[in-house]
Amino acid sequence: MIAGLAVALLLSCAVAWEGDFQPQHFTFRQVLDSPSGLEAVFRVFASDGLVAIDEVPKTQQATHQLAKLLIPSSHEPLEAPFWTFGHCDKACLSDFTTGGGAHLSYANGPILPHTDGTYIRNPPRAKLMHVIEFDGSEYPNNFFIDGKAALRKLTPEDVEMLKRPVPIRHPDENGVWEFDQPVVKILDSDWGSDGCEADNASSFRVAWNVHDRIQTPPEVEEASRAFERVVNDTQAKFHVQLQPGQAWLMDNWRVLHGRSGYAGAGTRRMVGGDFPDDAFAERWQELQQQLGKR
Repeated sequence: MIAGLAVALLLSCAVAWEGDFQPQHFTFRQVLDSPSGLEAVFRVFASDGLVAIDEVPKTQQATHQLAKLLIPSSHEPLEAPFWTFGHCDKACLSDFTTGGGAHLSYANGPILPHTDGTYIRNPPRAKLMHVIEFDGSEYPNNFFIDGKAALRKLTPEDVEMLKRPVPIRHPDENGVWEFDQPVVKILDSDWGSDGCEADNASSFRVAWNVHDRIQTPPEVEEASRAFERVVNDTQAKFHVQLQPGQAWLMDNWRVLHGRSGYAGAGTRRMVGGDFPDDAFAERWQELQQQLGKR
């Protein structure tokens, strides 16, 4: 009864969205020059899980500057992983372990709906992504999916079953990561993705990447297939082309992402950063104090 009530509260706290979603946009200068502008970004992140930042200079340095605004002063210099990757040819891809998900971001093939960091105990909470260079013949079709909307389409029994851990195995250039992770975890967080007013509001985390799954336990198989059908439904996907000059801030605990493949051997370079939940929450508290709201 308590678990069922928690699921009901979890799924009713914020407005979910699907393919007709209209994300809110801010400009780079609005975020950079005004604490109130940055606070507005945090609020949209909390309510929608996805926000666009336009007119970002098409450089790694400018994206890094934006990323630094999202972490607390106690974490200077930037401690959250700041990454960059580009298109990788076949010789490069052969350096990665066959069958792992690490190489997919470097190739030009399609990537299925997923969240990042499913193979670690505490996946990153926020993810900043910015394509700073692309000279290929055709932009890939990126998409985002609201995990909250997806969970609402499942039965309460399926949601409960998805809270059971499943084995994850993720090989990359640093070795092999293995961890048992549930698809859905209900937890307390200092920074709720649900738009709730109360501090430490009940929150949830989705961890989903079929490329990292070893074998789904039989008792979770049916619920996993139901979730997979929902997130692969065309109507669930908000489509957008990630283009230079436009960065996206995403709640990795709530929003799944992926893309179609793209043609040609042109250069595609993306930069961004991953931010842990505690750092993101601390930065929110700093903003509240700076604006005299605490």
